[in-house]
Amino acid sequence: MKIKNEEGEEIEVFTPEELKAKEEELTSKHTAEAEKLKADLATATVELGKLKESDKNFGELRTAKEKLEKDLTEKETAHKAEIESIKNAGAVAQVEGLIKAIVGTDAEMRKKMEYHMTKTLAGMPVTSKEEMEEKVKSAYRLSADVPDVDKINGIISSAGAGGGEGSGNLQVSPELKQLGRNFGLSDADWENAHKSGII
Repeated sequence: MKIKNEEGEEIEVFTPEELKAKEEELTSKHTAEAEKLKADLATATVELGKLKESDKNFGELRTAKEKLEKDLTEKETAHKAEIESIKNAGAVAQVEGLIKAIVGTDAEMRKKMEYHMTKTLAGMPVTSKEEMEEKVKSAYRLSADVPDVDKINGIISSAGAGGGEGSGNLQVSPELKQLGRNFGLSDADWENAHKSGII
């Protein structure tokens, strides 16, 4: 699945299962390549040990051995970078899912949250799922005029499954509804307030 990041660039994101499968695939591929390079390196080392300094192939074998060592190091570095890239894509998808669950279709709130995530809270560490959730909560608190703590806790604790529905526990009395009508609130306004999680 592709989503747009803060800079508007399309990036590919994966589900946790896809991430695990991709990591296993890359690790398996890397292990096979590393084993071949290690075997070639061992062979070159044995051959190098058999030769004398004066032998004309000694320099060539030393160069081949150094090249194999360099190739092995480069493969290991590339493998680590690829695994890290996949993990980062998963984190981006989780953050995107949480923000979407919190803001729904409210584009203005999304802009505010993204601003606080990238600017105000840029120095906040995100090395675990809990730290990532705390950063999203903080961005919401900074973005909302009157943050609904129950709403954010409900979304975070259910991993985004709630979608922002009100708890349904608060009943609005007929007297309060009548008072609201005096100020121009309709029954539809009360229903919308309930759906958005305000009441």
